[in-house]
Order: sequence, then structure tokens, then C-alpha cells
Amino acid sequence: MDFITDILTNTEYLILFISLIVGFCSIVLTVVTLWWQREHDQLMVRPIGKFQITNTDKEFSIAIENNGLGPLIIKSVNFDRIKDSKMTKEWPPHLLEGIGDHLEICIMRLRPKGFVLYPGKSVYLAQFRILDQDDIQQKTELQTIKDDYRSINEIKLEYTDVYGKKLWVENIPTVIFPS
Repeated sequence: MDFITDILTNTEYLILFISLIVGFCSIVLTVVTLWWQREHDQLMVRPIGKFQITNTDKEFSIAIENNGLGPLIIKSVNFDRIKDSKMTKEWPPHLLEGIGDHLEICIMRLRPKGFVLYPGKSVYLAQFRILDQDDIQQKTELQTIKDDYRSINEIKLEYTDVYGKKLWVENIPTVIFPS
């Protein structure tokens, strides 16, 4: 009790004690503010991955878009097929033998360390395009490819942000291919 009465009666001790309390509170407030700022910064540069599907008479494509504000680092693209008893496979799915020889084809092969997709950009996972609208063989091949992709149950994109936080987006192609 003598210590408390000394602080309350002696103005030098009182000023010293209040200075210590204010200093400690300012340190705690600084740490909390820096933590909030870090959380805010991480949310501001979060990528938002989205599948973009094009399914027309002339073209069939699956693309990944980054609708966020930070870079999207692709770690893996996996899919499940109905005919493979839901076994997860890595992208790209193998095309049927001899199919697509007469189409313009672009299939993405992922780099081992990840592919960086910047904000507002997109990249095709697979794109099949008819070159000649009147060619029946091209239309038949495109339809065969669509039927083959219809057997995919789910496509899953796993990615991270610049801070290494793991994120993912899943797409069920039954929405893409109405029966």
C-alpha cells in the first residue's frame, strides 16, 4: 500500500506511472493496428478465380479468369470423370485418339511451380474452335469433344495468393452441359 500512496501523493511518481501506462497502451494499440492493416492488405490483394465456359456451335472452351485484385498462382487443376469411378486426375484430360485433327486446339499444360494469372486476365485450360463453319467433319469432331468433356463430373482449381493462402474453386460441368 505504501507504493500506491507514494505514487498518488508524489507528483513525480504519478507522472512517471501515467507515462508508463500511456506508453504501454500505445505499444498495444500499434500492434493491433498493424495486425488490422496486414489483414486488410491481404484481403485487398486476394485473387478470385472463376471458370469461364464457352459452349457454342463454333467453339468450346474452358478458361480461368482472375476477378480479384491480386495475382492468382495456379497450383493444380484436377477433374473427376464419371467413367473413371470418380478418380481425381490432373489436367489436361487426354483426348480421344484421332479426334480434333481438323480443329484449332489449345490445351494448357501447367508448369510444375505454378502459373501466375494477373488480375483481370484469363487463360484457357482448353479451347477447341472450328476453322471452317461449313465443314461437317469439324462439327462432328467438336461434338465428340463436347461429349467427352461431358463425362467430367467436376473441375477443381487450386490456387494461392501472394501470401501463400490456399484457395480453390470448383465447377460442376452439368451446369455447362444441360441434358
